[in-house]
Amino acid sequence: MSTTNNINCDHCNDLCKTDTIKIEDKYFCCDGCKTVYEILGDNQLFDYYNIENKPGITPNKQFSGKFSFLDSEEVLQNVLTFNDDGVAVVQFFVPSIHCSSCIWLLEQLEKLKKGVISSQVNFVKKEVKITYKTKEVNLSDIVEIMATIGYEPNINLQMLSDDDKKQNKSDSYRLGLSSNYFYGNGFPKNRILD
Repeated sequence: MSTTNNINCDHCNDLCKTDTIKIEDKYFCCDGCKTVYEILGDNQLFDYYNIENKPGITPNKQFSGKFSFLDSEEVLQNVLTFNDDGVAVVQFFVPSIHCSSCIWLLEQLEKLKKGVISSQVNFVKKEVKITYKTKEVNLSDIVEIMATIGYEPNINLQMLSDDDKKQNKSDSYRLGLSSNYFYGNGFPKNRILD
């Protein structure tokens, strides 16, 4: 059902155009906002709307199949930061993170997509770290639900070349060895050095 009144969307608060979508007493400016509202309702996540007044972001694209490239083994090797024994970790830059409601919703991914174990947001860096079960959900499905609710990650495969990953692992290994040496030689772990 649509209406011609100029009212604000109950999801994103944008001004609705002449072809507004209505569900019960809620108005939406587009199918994307309506879809996000329905996803939140289906997963008992309407608390999202209590965090801020009209906190949503308007998703403006159809995403079905767009992220299927993320399921190839070669791509997974470049984007995953951990992958062992059926559990994988990925970290994405999400430029649309802008408020506490974004953090809240992104940290509820395990309720939106079966197989997601946890998701943690670094607000300052606009990053989301996602841990998931590789036998229960594909990475493309996780990214698709993120995009559908308005948080499409910025995926740049050149940023994670094999050489960069080897260097990062080598640096982490050296840091681990040096901290073991440092603390193993009588320095207390909680001591602050000048």
